[in-house]
Amino acid sequence: MFSGLLDFIQRFFDLFIWWTVIEPWEQGIRIRLGRKRKQLGPGIHFKIPYADTIFKQAVRRRYTHFGPLSVTTLDGQTLTVSGSLGYHIRDLNLLYDRLHHPEDGIHSIVAGAIAEYIASHDLKECSPPDIVAGVRPLLHLRKFGIGVVQLTLTQYAKIRVYRIINDADTGAGWGDALDTEARHV
Repeated sequence: MFSGLLDFIQRFFDLFIWWTVIEPWEQGIRIRLGRKRKQLGPGIHFKIPYADTIFKQAVRRRYTHFGPLSVTTLDGQTLTVSGSLGYHIRDLNLLYDRLHHPEDGIHSIVAGAIAEYIASHDLKECSPPDIVAGVRPLLHLRKFGIGVVQLTLTQYAKIRVYRIINDADTGAGWGDALDTEARHV
């Protein structure tokens, strides 16, 4: 009951707030009556209570970590990489139109670009600087309103992969899968 009364008082005072403030490091979008959209820059902006909805978003540089990703090169070697991507929001309208959850979208795009680069090159062409240089043009984040500032690999390892195969035909279980594999080699 008490929280309902506080909610009513808050909504009553919202009738008297006819402005919104966008900070210098933010961009905003005002939606009027669910149809008209206007992008807002830093400053004080007029709004009609209950008719306007304001979405604010910080556009400063952000960092997101991705990985670890294990990918097989063209010559059959397996690399595991992880890293970080520094980015900023260039166009809030594009971002809101094209991505529901930007960070998840960015992770998927970066992982896909890294996998595409590594899988299409031999190990000798997959040093960390080569991967970074080859992946940057594959990111295409501008079409989502995102600008890439920095791509960094923080971990890079060539690993040997062992696969344990469960042979369903012979009934070999996990305990003797290594022996079965060894006999077939």
